[in-house]
Amino acid sequence: MNKLFFQGLLSICIFFGLWCSLQQVNWLLLLNIEQTQISPEETVGDLYWEYLSSEEKEITNNFVLQSIDSILTTICESNHINSKNIQLHIIDNAEINAFALPNKHLLITSGLLLASENEIELAGVISHELAHIELNHVIKKLAKKLGLSVITAISSGNNKGQIIREGIKLLSSSAYDRNLEKEADLKAVKYLENTRLKSDAFASFLYRLSLLEQIDSKHLVWMSTHPNSKDRVKYILKNSNPYLKKESSILHKDTWAKLKLRLKI
Repeated sequence: MNKLFFQGLLSICIFFGLWCSLQQVNWLLLLNIEQTQISPEETVGDLYWEYLSSEEKEITNNFVLQSIDSILTTICESNHINSKNIQLHIIDNAEINAFALPNKHLLITSGLLLASENEIELAGVISHELAHIELNHVIKKLAKKLGLSVITAISSGNNKGQIIREGIKLLSSSAYDRNLEKEADLKAVKYLENTRLKSDAFASFLYRLSLLEQIDSKHLVWMSTHPNSKDRVKYILKNSNPYLKKESSILHKDTWAKLKLRLKI
């Protein structure tokens, strides 16, 4: 009886020992099975970009892309943001616009590049859109306007055509809540100053665009989606560091001039 008892106990111990050992094996790696965890935000963002890229012409000129990427990367590195996660796209479009899609897609139009008089003005807009991305404003805006159930439907592939078009229109041509816009502006000020770029140039750019909007509102999409320009200029200047004297330069002035020339060709 004792012998049978100990044999049974030994069998149980061996079974649990083997079970615990097998639990430690990475079977996905051993059997060469790819493990993927794709979030709804990633799916929605990539679907949005896939649709938009079929409708718009993307600029692929290496000089243009590398120049803008230098500005983006410098801002990211100065603010401990992983620039490799930001997916930059330059769109050949006369509209003066920049906006973010889910999954950290950042879109800038050639119209905005041409409207910017220098790299600091452009850096201000990039910083503002980066703030929307880093503060999760993009998905908050979609969830509020479209609803989480719609986002889930898109990510699962249900009735996505019309919903995708509505989502892109929402993100590219309508404003965030005023509080989110102000939060993004103030975060942009910090991003600029951490990059040793004066934020008053960003404020001046906003003011100049607000004057242009009175003449040609058709192409000034970014300003129409960011209302209350005068108020924005005031609180940007109010929260700027007046003691930031030594300003950095990301691009050589000849590079900036060459960049704008390439866009006009």
